[in-house]
Amino acid sequence: MKWASKKGVLMLDGASLKVQVAKGSGCYREILLAMKRQLDAVISHYQHVWVFRFDFRVREWTADNKVMSKFMAKLIKWLKAGTYKFLRVGYVWAREQASGACQHYHCAIMLDGHKVQYPQVIIDRMNFITEGWDLPPVYVPKNSYYQMRRGEENKYSECFYRLSYLAKESTKVGVGVNANDYSTSRLKIKGV
Repeated sequence: MKWASKKGVLMLDGASLKVQVAKGSGCYREILLAMKRQLDAVISHYQHVWVFRFDFRVREWTADNKVMSKFMAKLIKWLKAGTYKFLRVGYVWAREQASGACQHYHCAIMLDGHKVQYPQVIIDRMNFITEGWDLPPVYVPKNSYYQMRRGEENKYSECFYRLSYLAKESTKVGVGVNANDYSTSRLKIKGV
């Protein structure tokens, strides 16, 4: 069962991490923990990690997340076979619906930082996919990506704090009975 914490610092898998909490709202611990475990898994495989934040939008409300799942599957297939040939792709997405009529998704991908340093080629591919499905282009917020090396605790903390926005409680409404409000990759920590 999910529960939201209104604390600005949480202990997750033995690490004390700052999270974004809005006044009167918290962050879902379950989402934060799943996100942290995927970030840790990617870092265990790659010395240098690149994390990219973007938003995926749809034109009309759906009771499920099929379009998001299909988009991620197509993007991951391209990331593994296309220009970069990544062996592993970590990701997290969270479904949200605020005041608008339909849901949107906050997303992040986590990749081998030795193969990518800047997002433009990936953004172009994402928009190629959305254009083909008559969806709006992805939205890229300011300062959308992080580069970090294994062991850089300050950069890890900054990145995790930014990603914690995906776990916010306040807009996790409008989800159909057969839909999750988040999903992550299922990468395992190296050697486990």
